[in-house]
Amino acid sequence: MRSYIRKAICVGIWKSLKSESRASLLVASRVLRVVRSQVLRALLQGIFLEVELSTIRGRAFLFGLLTTLKDSFERVENILADLTKLLAIGIFYLSNPPVFRVYG
Repeated sequence: MRSYIRKAICVGIWKSLKSESRASLLVASRVLRVVRSQVLRALLQGIFLEVELSTIRGRAFLFGLLTTLKDSFERVENILADLTKLLAIGIFYLSNPPVFRVYG
């Protein structure tokens, strides 16, 4: 959990997180070793997802997944098996100028 705190600070999302999210991350990193509560686990997973989607790699995976899902399902099955292809598709999409970023 401390790695996500460091990542949030380095990426610059730490100050834009809600104060409850920051507090729960700090308390969980200092007190908890194992999270057994399903509610707390879901809360922390949501915070982790928010931190990951703020990074370039997280956005590349998201846009790679979105552009892959618009294709036929046979191709999607092959690409989802290899995450490096998914990351490459997302990086290609993000490196295009905003005018050429079209989903359809």
